[in-house]
Amino acid sequence: MNSDGLFPLSRQNLMKKAATIILFTIQWASINALDWPTYRHDAQRTGITSEQLALPLSKSWTFVSTHQPERAWPAPFRENPYSGVKVEPLLTFDHAFQPIACGNSVFFGSSSDHQVYCLDLTSGRIKWTFYTEGPVRICPTFHQGRLYFGSDDGIIYCLDAQTGRELWRHLAGPSNDKIPGNEQIISRWPVRSGVLVEKGLVYSAAGLFPAREGSYLFALDAYVGKKVWKKKINQTAQGYLLATPSKIFVPSGKLTPLTYNRANGDYVNRVSGPRGNFALIVDDVMVSGPGISGGNLVALDQANKQYRVANFKANKAVISSNSVFLASGTEIIRRDRKPFVLRSLEKRRNDLLETIQTEKDAAKSETLKAQLKEVEESIGKLKAEAAIIKEWKQPVKGAKSIILAGNTLFVGRENEVLAIHANTGSIDWNMSVDGVVHGIVAANGSLLATTDKAGFIASQNRGPRNKLQKAQPRRSSVQAKIKAIISIRILAGNCSGNSTNKPAMRWFMELEMHSWHLKF
Repeated sequence: MNSDGLFPLSRQNLMKKAATIILFTIQWASINALDWPTYRHDAQRTGITSEQLALPLSKSWTFVSTHQPERAWPAPFRENPYSGVKVEPLLTFDHAFQPIACGNSVFFGSSSDHQVYCLDLTSGRIKWTFYTEGPVRICPTFHQGRLYFGSDDGIIYCLDAQTGRELWRHLAGPSNDKIPGNEQIISRWPVRSGVLVEKGLVYSAAGLFPAREGSYLFALDAYVGKKVWKKKINQTAQGYLLATPSKIFVPSGKLTPLTYNRANGDYVNRVSGPRGNFALIVDDVMVSGPGISGGNLVALDQANKQYRVANFKANKAVISSNSVFLASGTEIIRRDRKPFVLRSLEKRRNDLLETIQTEKDAAKSETLKAQLKEVEESIGKLKAEAAIIKEWKQPVKGAKSIILAGNTLFVGRENEVLAIHANTGSIDWNMSVDGVVHGIVAANGSLLATTDKAGFIASQNRGPRNKLQKAQPRRSSVQAKIKAIISIRILAGNCSGNSTNKPAMRWFMELEMHSWHLKF
């Protein structure tokens, strides 16, 4: 049991605007410069790094994509016509191009032009791009010099992160069949779960129609892409996977996450609580939500038969070793974590006492008593700690993203990024941006903010002014988009000098044969 754990210590319209990734750099070197290798930093999606950025930050460059992200699903009606309840979107995983940052590179995937980009962290200039055969809705994962990601084309890719050269690919579904979907040509089994890479294995999931087409959860060898295990699952996989040492959690958005055995993919259970794409894990506690009406995150102790530890009135959260930081629709709140820890530990202690009283096997009884002793020691340690957490509230309306870097909370909302002191709640810095900030990354001396709209200029830092970086435009009609994608795939295949040529040409021929399906 971890002494600093949580709770137990333990179509849219066709006139597309641009999307933006903005880099803020600091005037002095950051402390403990670190990478940000996957969505919300790690496999538990904690959104926490120990890197401390020195404020104030200055806008260094802005990268502008020609088109904003093309969401897989339109926004819901704002109000349920039957109940009158305000409805919040549950499938929010592709509202922005979520970046990661490792070394001097920034990586992100595009749902509008089907590319993965590698940018220079210092200048924002494009180092390389890689075309797939479908939208890339989930950000890549960096691991030991390699970049792993999935696409709506139904394929998991592994690239050399330095050059963008393809090292291997894996077909996620049982075939390479394509269908029209979300104004795109996609696989029957698109990969919208993200890719987790841990201890030499790649974990991912694919599929939208489990009852009809089937969905799949699988583990691959990270080096060569060979299948380790693959399971058919009764679930639509949409949203970033999460992992503990023994479990894989697969979000669905419109349903609560399902849990699977990490060793072999066997089904374990469904996580209780509200629906939604947001989830994080601390120790063996999952915090998920926010639900169809928004504003509600639930913390569940997975190790203790999904004991409900707490309800939070929030849409997003960051949970550190001693604090719970909550982003609601109106404010950012810091709460002491220890009362929730204590509540969970006391519940576990009472459960162990009841089990010991009914256990007849002497050996099992001794094991349970040892566990009880550990729990009681942890309770005693918590009660003896004299540290006082200052709880605070800071009015911040409409927060859409939140991370913790050192002792600074970075919060993104419409047209603004804020830095809030984690100990006092004071707003120590802010910067105006264009659009709703759905993603924030702190890595290697820099802060990245990604929005859903166009930026207009790259501000000057101490160095020379960098030019505004733009991606190439596309034609706007649906058929023009499809034709453009076809020509890109053929070009990618012909120029690469590798095996991508044949699949690209084969897909082109299939589209020509079935072009009557594409009359809009």
